[in-house]
Amino acid sequence: MKTLAQARAERAKQLTEEMIQVGRGCGHEKFCTSDPGPFLGSVAGREGTENRAAHGNVEVQDICFRCGLSRRRLINGRHEEVSAWEPDPARVAKRVMREIQPAWRWQ
Repeated sequence: MKTLAQARAERAKQLTEEMIQVGRGCGHEKFCTSDPGPFLGSVAGREGTENRAAHGNVEVQDICFRCGLSRRRLINGRHEEVSAWEPDPARVAKRVMREIQPAWRWQ
């Protein structure tokens, strides 16, 4: 029998894979943008698209309306560094917590 933590981890992995599959066919034309937050570090990832001129000002997050994937953008004046579209771990965790609840026994 699986523990609650194991069931949640398994569902999170499954949801992440499903979101990536749906996102492959999406053009990400319509998305909402979060309020600017502080610069926390590079968002370039493995693509090698780092733009050091974009570092140091603000970071925003875009979330696609159609597929739910998100990306992070660093903006410093006219300089911009953009990450790849990927599932947001916080949104995946929130959905998993809603779906898989602990079984409470009433005594």
